[in-house]
Amino acid sequence: MAKHLGIWIFVGLLVLVAPVQAQQSGYAVITAENIQDLQSVQQFDFAAIPEGLESASGLFVINSDGSKILTFGNEPGQPPLSFAILWGYGEDLSVMPITDSSIFRMLSGDGRCLYAGYQGFVEVYRLDQAEDRVVRMALNAPTDFVNDLWLQDPAVCGNIVYVEITDRMGQTAVWQLDVNQPDTPVFVYDQLFVIPDQDAAARVGRVPPPLALTMDFDGHLYRWDMNDNTLTATVSVGELAMFGAVNQSGTHYVWLNEDYNALHLVDFEALSDREVASLGEGFYISHLKLTQNADVIIGADPKDRPGTVSAWVVETGERIDLGPYRQCDRVQPDLVQLSRDGTTLVIGCDRGLDIWRVVTSE
Repeated sequence: MAKHLGIWIFVGLLVLVAPVQAQQSGYAVITAENIQDLQSVQQFDFAAIPEGLESASGLFVINSDGSKILTFGNEPGQPPLSFAILWGYGEDLSVMPITDSSIFRMLSGDGRCLYAGYQGFVEVYRLDQAEDRVVRMALNAPTDFVNDLWLQDPAVCGNIVYVEITDRMGQTAVWQLDVNQPDTPVFVYDQLFVIPDQDAAARVGRVPPPLALTMDFDGHLYRWDMNDNTLTATVSVGELAMFGAVNQSGTHYVWLNEDYNALHLVDFEALSDREVASLGEGFYISHLKLTQNADVIIGADPKDRPGTVSAWVVETGERIDLGPYRQCDRVQPDLVQLSRDGTTLVIGCDRGLDIWRVVTSE
C-alpha cells in the first residue's frame, strides 16, 4: 500500500471528502437524573477496516459530541500509529496515512482537524480538504519533545495551537504555533508549576490541557491554568491523589485513594475534599470519569464486575451498575473518554469502540 499523505482509502465507493460541518448535538447531557438511562447505542468494529491494515489499539480521539472518532492503525510490520481511521464521517469508512510515532493527538470540536505532536514539530491534518491537507509547524528546536497540546478554541479547527514541550536539557516550556506561520513558534513561558519553597511530588495524569494538576509531598493538590501558567486553586487531600479524573470545566476532581477503598471528590471552588463512596479494600477501577456538573462518577471495569460500567451518584454515594461494554480480548479497555459536551461515553479496546449515550423512552 502506498504511503503518501495525499492518499485516502475508502471502503465502498471512492468519493471526495465532503466538508465536515459543525453541528449542535441533539444528545442529552449525562446527569444524576438520567444516569440510569445511559447505555450502549453504537459499536464500531475494527474488523471493518480495509484489508491490509490492522488496528493498533483501542486508542482514539473524539470531537465535541462523540459523533466523529479517529482510531489508529498500521500496515503489518509497520509503526502502529501510521494511519488514522475515520468513524462517523459518512457511510464510507475512510483511512488516512499520517506521520508515525505520535501519541499526543486531539480532534477539533467540529471534527474537521486532527492535531498531532512529535519531536521537533506539530502537524495539522485538515480532514475536510482534498488538497494541501497537512501543515507541519516547527518547534523551537528539532529536539523539543511535545508533552501535550491544546487549541486556542477547542470547538473549531483553528490556526493557533499551544504545545507543552520538554527540551534536550529536560526543561519544560509552552510555545504558541500558528498554521499561517508554520516556521515561527512564539515563546509563551517556561518554568511550569513552580511553587516557592515547595517541592513538587508528581503531576496527575489523564488531565486534558490547558488544565493541569500537580501534587506535593504534603498532600496538597494544585490546579493550574496552562494558558498563562497560573495557580488557580490549592486543596489539601492528605495523600497522593494520583488516580482520578476532572470534569470538563475543571471545577472538580474525582480520585481513588491509595488504599483503593474509597472515592473522593475535590471541589476546587469550595477548596474542599470529601469521601463520596466507600468501596471495600483493594477496589480497583481501571478508568474513572466525571460528568459535566460533577454529579456522577463513572467507572469502567470495576474490580468486582470486570467488563462493565458502573456509576456513583455524588450527592448520595449510591452505586448504579449500568451493564457490560462490548467484549474485548484484553482485560481492560485501552481508553475511556467523555465527550467535551458531556453527552457521550466512548470505550475503546482491542476489538473496537463502544459508544454510550442517554436513551429515554418516549
